[in-house]
Amino acid sequence: MLSLLAQRVSVSLATRFVVVAPLARRNFLTTPQLQFPPLATKAKKTTGSDKPKKESSRKKSTKEPKEPAKAKGKSATTRVNKDDLPPKRPTPPYFLFLAKFRKDIDSSGSLSESSVVEITKRCGEAWASLTQAEKQRYYDEYEVLKSQHLKAREKYFGELDPSVLRAINKQRKARGKPRIRGLPRQPAPLTPYMRFAIAFRSTDEGNAILQDENSSERPMLRLGRAAGERWRSMSDEEKYPYFVAFKRDKEELQAGQRQESV
Repeated sequence: MLSLLAQRVSVSLATRFVVVAPLARRNFLTTPQLQFPPLATKAKKTTGSDKPKKESSRKKSTKEPKEPAKAKGKSATTRVNKDDLPPKRPTPPYFLFLAKFRKDIDSSGSLSESSVVEITKRCGEAWASLTQAEKQRYYDEYEVLKSQHLKAREKYFGELDPSVLRAINKQRKARGKPRIRGLPRQPAPLTPYMRFAIAFRSTDEGNAILQDENSSERPMLRLGRAAGERWRSMSDEEKYPYFVAFKRDKEELQAGQRQESV
Protein backbone atom coordinates (compact mmCIF):
# COMPACT_ATOMS: atom_id res chain seq x y z
CA MET A 1 0.00 0.00 0.00
CA LEU A 2 2.77 2.37 0.90
CA SER A 3 4.66 1.41 -2.21
CA LEU A 4 1.68 2.31 -4.36
CA LEU A 5 1.39 5.70 -2.74
CA ALA A 6 5.06 6.33 -3.16
CA GLN A 7 4.89 5.56 -6.84
CA ARG A 8 2.12 8.08 -7.36
CA VAL A 9 4.07 10.80 -5.55
CA SER A 10 7.16 10.08 -7.53
CA VAL A 11 5.29 10.25 -10.76
CA SER A 12 3.69 13.60 -9.92
CA LEU A 13 7.09 15.00 -8.93
CA ALA A 14 8.63 13.76 -12.10
CA THR A 15 6.03 15.46 -14.21
CA ARG A 16 6.68 18.79 -12.58
CA PHE A 17 10.32 18.93 -13.59
CA VAL A 18 9.91 17.68 -17.12
CA VAL A 19 11.45 20.18 -19.58
CA VAL A 20 9.20 20.88 -22.53
CA ALA A 21 10.97 20.79 -25.81
CA PRO A 22 11.17 24.12 -27.60
CA LEU A 23 9.26 22.86 -30.59
CA ALA A 24 6.46 21.67 -28.38
CA ARG A 25 5.85 25.16 -27.04
CA ARG A 26 2.81 27.12 -28.30
CA ASN A 27 3.61 30.28 -30.21
CA PHE A 28 2.07 32.53 -32.90
CA LEU A 29 3.41 30.41 -35.73
CA THR A 30 2.65 26.91 -34.40
CA THR A 31 -0.67 27.63 -32.78
CA PRO A 32 -3.45 27.19 -35.28
CA GLN A 33 -5.44 30.37 -35.87
CA LEU A 34 -9.16 30.31 -35.33
CA GLN A 35 -11.09 30.94 -38.49
CA PHE A 36 -14.07 33.18 -37.76
CA PRO A 37 -16.84 33.59 -40.32
CA PRO A 38 -16.68 36.93 -42.23
CA LEU A 39 -18.68 39.78 -40.77
CA ALA A 40 -21.89 40.57 -42.55
CA THR A 41 -21.46 43.96 -44.30
CA LYS A 42 -24.37 46.37 -44.67
CA ALA A 43 -25.75 46.69 -48.14
CA LYS A 44 -24.68 49.91 -49.81
CA LYS A 45 -27.51 52.33 -50.34
CA THR A 46 -28.17 52.97 -53.94
CA THR A 47 -28.52 56.58 -55.04
CA GLY A 48 -30.81 57.88 -57.68
CA SER A 49 -28.02 57.81 -60.21
CA ASP A 50 -27.17 54.16 -59.42
CA LYS A 51 -30.71 52.94 -59.79
CA PRO A 52 -31.45 51.32 -63.09
CA LYS A 53 -33.37 53.64 -65.30
CA LYS A 54 -36.85 52.54 -66.01
CA GLU A 55 -37.87 52.53 -69.56
CA SER A 56 -40.31 55.30 -70.30
CA SER A 57 -43.80 53.98 -70.74
CA ARG A 58 -44.54 56.83 -73.13
CA LYS A 59 -43.98 56.13 -76.70
CA LYS A 60 -41.74 58.47 -78.53
CA SER A 61 -43.63 60.71 -80.89
CA THR A 62 -43.09 59.87 -84.48
CA LYS A 63 -44.24 63.30 -85.63
CA GLU A 64 -41.69 65.56 -87.17
CA PRO A 65 -40.88 68.77 -85.22
CA LYS A 66 -42.78 71.81 -86.32
CA GLU A 67 -40.94 74.44 -88.24
CA PRO A 68 -40.58 77.77 -86.42
CA ALA A 69 -43.15 80.32 -87.44
CA LYS A 70 -41.86 82.78 -89.94
CA ALA A 71 -41.65 86.36 -88.75
CA LYS A 72 -44.41 88.45 -90.17
CA GLY A 73 -43.16 91.08 -92.52
CA LYS A 74 -43.88 94.72 -91.70
CA SER A 75 -46.80 96.16 -93.54
CA ALA A 76 -45.95 98.80 -96.04
CA THR A 77 -46.16 102.20 -94.40
CA THR A 78 -48.29 104.81 -96.11
CA ARG A 79 -46.29 107.81 -97.20
CA VAL A 80 -47.82 111.16 -96.41
CA ASN A 81 -47.34 113.91 -98.96
CA LYS A 82 -47.91 117.59 -98.46
CA ASP A 83 -51.11 117.41 -100.50
CA ASP A 84 -52.47 114.73 -98.12
CA LEU A 85 -52.50 117.08 -95.13
CA PRO A 86 -55.78 118.72 -94.10
CA PRO A 87 -56.40 122.36 -95.13
CA LYS A 88 -54.89 124.91 -92.79
CA ARG A 89 -57.03 127.03 -90.54
CA PRO A 90 -57.96 130.54 -91.69
CA THR A 91 -55.73 133.42 -90.62
CA PRO A 92 -57.15 135.36 -87.63
CA PRO A 93 -57.96 139.08 -88.06
CA TYR A 94 -54.89 140.35 -86.23
CA PHE A 95 -52.50 138.30 -88.36
CA LEU A 96 -54.24 139.53 -91.51
CA PHE A 97 -53.49 143.07 -90.32
CA LEU A 98 -49.90 142.08 -89.42
CA ALA A 99 -49.26 140.70 -92.92
CA LYS A 100 -50.57 143.90 -94.52
CA PHE A 101 -48.62 146.07 -92.06
CA ARG A 102 -45.33 144.32 -92.80
CA LYS A 103 -45.96 144.42 -96.54
CA ASP A 104 -46.53 148.17 -96.48
CA ILE A 105 -43.31 148.80 -94.52
CA ASP A 106 -41.00 146.40 -96.28
CA SER A 107 -41.82 145.94 -99.93
CA SER A 108 -38.39 144.43 -100.74
CA GLY A 109 -38.69 141.61 -98.19
CA SER A 110 -35.15 142.07 -96.84
CA LEU A 111 -35.94 142.59 -93.17
CA SER A 112 -33.41 141.42 -90.61
CA GLU A 113 -34.35 139.55 -87.45
CA SER A 114 -34.13 142.64 -85.28
CA SER A 115 -36.25 144.57 -87.78
CA VAL A 116 -38.95 141.87 -87.71
CA VAL A 117 -39.16 142.09 -83.91
CA GLU A 118 -39.39 145.88 -84.04
CA ILE A 119 -42.04 145.85 -86.77
CA THR A 120 -44.10 143.26 -84.87
CA LYS A 121 -44.02 145.49 -81.79
CA ARG A 122 -45.09 148.51 -83.81
CA CYS A 123 -47.85 146.47 -85.44
CA GLY A 124 -49.27 145.51 -82.05
CA GLU A 125 -49.36 149.16 -81.02
CA ALA A 126 -51.03 150.11 -84.30
CA TRP A 127 -53.64 147.36 -83.93
CA ALA A 128 -54.50 148.52 -80.42
CA SER A 129 -55.00 152.07 -81.64
CA LEU A 130 -57.54 151.06 -84.29
CA THR A 131 -61.25 151.45 -83.64
CA GLN A 132 -63.64 148.54 -83.93
CA ALA A 133 -65.00 149.96 -87.17
CA GLU A 134 -61.46 150.06 -88.62
CA LYS A 135 -60.85 146.47 -87.51
CA GLN A 136 -64.12 145.26 -88.98
CA ARG A 137 -62.66 144.82 -92.49
CA TYR A 138 -60.23 142.24 -91.13
CA TYR A 139 -63.00 140.43 -89.24
CA ASP A 140 -65.08 140.33 -92.42
CA GLU A 141 -62.12 138.91 -94.36
CA TYR A 142 -61.65 136.31 -91.66
CA GLU A 143 -65.31 135.21 -91.93
CA VAL A 144 -64.90 134.73 -95.69
CA LEU A 145 -61.75 132.65 -95.17
CA LYS A 146 -63.50 130.67 -92.44
CA SER A 147 -66.41 129.71 -94.69
CA GLN A 148 -63.96 128.68 -97.44
CA HIS A 149 -62.02 126.61 -94.94
CA LEU A 150 -65.13 124.74 -93.77
CA LYS A 151 -66.02 123.83 -97.35
CA ALA A 152 -62.49 122.68 -98.14
CA ARG A 153 -62.35 120.68 -94.92
CA GLU A 154 -65.65 118.95 -95.68
CA LYS A 155 -64.42 118.00 -99.14
CA TYR A 156 -61.06 116.83 -97.77
CA PHE A 157 -62.53 114.39 -95.24
CA GLY A 158 -65.11 113.18 -97.74
CA GLU A 159 -62.37 112.03 -100.14
CA LEU A 160 -59.68 111.07 -97.59
CA ASP A 161 -58.34 107.51 -97.47
CA PRO A 162 -58.53 106.12 -93.88
CA SER A 163 -54.98 104.72 -94.16
CA VAL A 164 -53.67 108.21 -94.93
CA LEU A 165 -55.45 109.61 -91.90
CA ARG A 166 -53.87 106.91 -89.69
CA ALA A 167 -50.42 107.73 -91.07
CA ILE A 168 -50.95 111.45 -90.42
CA ASN A 169 -52.06 110.82 -86.84
CA LYS A 170 -49.06 108.55 -86.29
CA GLN A 171 -46.70 111.36 -87.30
CA ARG A 172 -48.58 113.89 -85.17
CA LYS A 173 -48.41 111.57 -82.15
CA ALA A 174 -44.63 111.25 -82.55
CA ARG A 175 -44.37 115.06 -82.49
CA GLY A 176 -46.65 115.33 -79.46
CA LYS A 177 -49.56 116.89 -81.35
CA PRO A 178 -53.24 115.94 -80.94
CA ARG A 179 -54.92 113.58 -83.35
CA ILE A 180 -57.10 114.67 -86.25
CA ARG A 181 -60.54 113.18 -85.61
CA GLY A 182 -62.23 114.01 -88.88
CA LEU A 183 -65.19 116.26 -89.37
CA PRO A 184 -66.63 117.63 -86.14
CA ARG A 185 -70.22 117.07 -85.29
CA GLN A 186 -72.75 119.56 -86.47
CA PRO A 187 -72.74 122.41 -83.97
CA ALA A 188 -75.68 122.83 -81.68
CA PRO A 189 -78.12 125.61 -82.60
CA LEU A 190 -77.58 129.00 -81.03
CA THR A 191 -79.48 129.68 -77.86
CA PRO A 192 -82.19 132.38 -77.85
CA TYR A 193 -79.93 134.81 -75.99
CA MET A 194 -76.98 134.31 -78.39
CA ARG A 195 -79.30 135.04 -81.32
CA PHE A 196 -80.38 138.23 -79.66
CA ALA A 197 -76.76 139.23 -78.84
CA ILE A 198 -75.73 138.86 -82.49
CA ALA A 199 -78.71 140.93 -83.62
CA PHE A 200 -78.05 143.51 -80.91
CA ARG A 201 -74.55 144.13 -82.29
CA SER A 202 -75.94 145.47 -85.58
CA THR A 203 -78.46 147.83 -83.93
CA ASP A 204 -77.86 151.53 -83.45
CA GLU A 205 -77.23 151.01 -79.74
CA GLY A 206 -74.64 148.31 -80.48
CA ASN A 207 -72.84 150.37 -83.11
CA ALA A 208 -72.70 153.34 -80.75
CA ILE A 209 -70.97 151.20 -78.13
CA LEU A 210 -68.45 149.83 -80.64
CA GLN A 211 -67.58 153.30 -81.97
CA ASP A 212 -67.26 154.92 -78.56
CA GLU A 213 -63.55 155.76 -78.09
CA ASN A 214 -63.83 157.69 -74.83
CA SER A 215 -64.09 154.59 -72.62
CA SER A 216 -60.94 152.73 -71.53
CA GLU A 217 -62.86 149.46 -71.36
CA ARG A 218 -62.83 147.14 -74.34
CA PRO A 219 -65.78 147.67 -76.71
CA MET A 220 -66.72 143.99 -76.83
CA LEU A 221 -66.97 143.80 -73.04
CA ARG A 222 -69.24 146.86 -72.95
CA LEU A 223 -71.27 145.42 -75.81
CA GLY A 224 -71.77 142.11 -74.00
CA ARG A 225 -72.79 143.83 -70.78
CA ALA A 226 -75.28 146.08 -72.56
CA ALA A 227 -76.79 143.12 -74.46
CA GLY A 228 -77.26 141.21 -71.20
CA GLU A 229 -79.00 144.13 -69.51
CA ARG A 230 -81.23 144.66 -72.55
CA TRP A 231 -82.16 140.94 -72.67
CA ARG A 232 -83.17 140.85 -68.99
CA SER A 233 -85.39 143.89 -69.45
CA MET A 234 -87.29 142.36 -72.40
CA SER A 235 -90.73 140.82 -72.02
CA ASP A 236 -91.64 137.27 -72.96
CA GLU A 237 -93.38 138.49 -76.12
CA GLU A 238 -90.21 140.27 -77.25
CA LYS A 239 -88.12 137.13 -76.59
CA TYR A 240 -90.61 134.81 -78.30
CA PRO A 241 -89.17 135.05 -81.88
CA TYR A 242 -85.73 133.99 -80.67
CA PHE A 243 -87.16 130.93 -78.90
CA VAL A 244 -89.10 129.98 -82.04
CA ALA A 245 -85.96 130.16 -84.20
CA PHE A 246 -84.02 128.09 -81.64
CA LYS A 247 -86.70 125.38 -81.55
CA ARG A 248 -86.87 125.24 -85.37
CA ASP A 249 -83.07 124.78 -85.75
CA LYS A 250 -83.01 122.19 -82.99
CA GLU A 251 -85.69 120.08 -84.69
CA GLU A 252 -83.84 120.29 -88.03
CA LEU A 253 -80.62 119.14 -86.35
CA GLN A 254 -82.33 116.16 -84.72
CA ALA A 255 -83.99 115.19 -88.00
CA GLY A 256 -80.62 115.24 -89.78
CA GLN A 257 -79.03 113.08 -87.08
CA ARG A 258 -81.80 110.49 -87.42
CA GLN A 259 -81.27 110.29 -91.19
CA GLU A 260 -77.53 109.73 -90.74
CA SER A 261 -78.10 106.89 -88.26
CA VAL A 262 -80.40 105.00 -90.69
